[in-house]
Amino acid sequence: MAASTVAVPLAMMPLLAIWLPKLSVPRVAPYLHSAAGLFQRELAPSTTMLCAINALSLLGIYVILQWMPAILHSSGVSPLAGNLRYQHVRLGNELQVRY
Repeated sequence: MAASTVAVPLAMMPLLAIWLPKLSVPRVAPYLHSAAGLFQRELAPSTTMLCAINALSLLGIYVILQWMPAILHSSGVSPLAGNLRYQHVRLGNELQVRY
């Protein structure tokens, strides 16, 4: 079952590459060729909002992970088991980022 879910999209890629029309890429404004250009003119509000969303999301993940052993302990899990679960989540995050 899992092989077919991967094989069908891979088999369709050459067909789609031939069948779909070519896209014309518009010229990019010269000030967008640097990271500082993302904070200028009309892109400043959306870039600032995306940076704030990213920072707050990372802060939320950090807080949840730091409180996980205490939350698990208060729900009846032993401190050792809570710490092991925390370490498994951290290991999973490390492996996900690296591979």
